[in-house]
Amino acid sequence: MLASGAIKEKILHKALENAVFDGWNNTMLEASAAMAGIEKKAAYIYFSTGISSLVDFFAEENLIELEKAALHLPHDKKLPEKISWLIMEYFKAAGKNQAAIKKLMSYYAMPQNMPHGLRNLHRLVDKIWRLSGDESTDFSYYTKRFSLSTIYSETLLFWLGDNSQDFKATEAFLKRKIGNLMKFHKAKAEIKGIVRKLAGRN
Repeated sequence: MLASGAIKEKILHKALENAVFDGWNNTMLEASAAMAGIEKKAAYIYFSTGISSLVDFFAEENLIELEKAALHLPHDKKLPEKISWLIMEYFKAAGKNQAAIKKLMSYYAMPQNMPHGLRNLHRLVDKIWRLSGDESTDFSYYTKRFSLSTIYSETLLFWLGDNSQDFKATEAFLKRKIGNLMKFHKAKAEIKGIVRKLAGRN
């Protein structure tokens, strides 16, 4: 008899195939359970809140894959390079589900599901920062995650339409975004330094 986790994975596997055509909804969940050999209504035993539970399970599985990839994260890279590397590994691992994820964005775009999407986005960017070595707990904790949420979201939209080899076009787009952010923070730090010097002369 299969363990609960294995059954959930079987249902998710079918769901990722069906979502491309049917979107993310409870009808799709029930059909995916049936295709996995599970009674339709029994799907709610494994995914108690229906499609939202399935979406969360998919997000958790992606985070687990990201943690596995991070075991091979080159330690000689600078922080921006680590973040870019982690995001690209995430996209490469998710590449086979690109069409299903595109449908997932439509699910998240529904007003009642937007808070759900934001929660999973925060979990992802927080994981990326922590895997890159960031351990901040002060105000920068929030600013870093807000900045990365914006960059990731813009890059995700680009990635959804990218069919280049190994998503090289997405990688170039992401590097430009991160590079622009680093330039902004550098300029801001320089301005703060000038202001402090001027204040010290008065």
